[in-house]
Amino acid sequence: MTTNNNHGAADDYERVRPEWSCPRCGEDDIDLLVWIDDDRVCCDHCGTTYNPNWRESDSLGD
Repeated sequence: MTTNNNHGAADDYERVRPEWSCPRCGEDDIDLLVWIDDDRVCCDHCGTTYNPNWRESDSLGD
């Protein structure tokens, strides 16, 4: 899910896995999610910096 309305059709861009999308705005366009280092991604759409793997690692303990 993305809140970015700059895309014409839903398949005009490459998407990341849903669990790796921006937790703040839901951006999933791979070109707008920029890796800062091994653990952090910055969303160019809303400016949020997050670890895309935290949700995956949290669910491994369940």
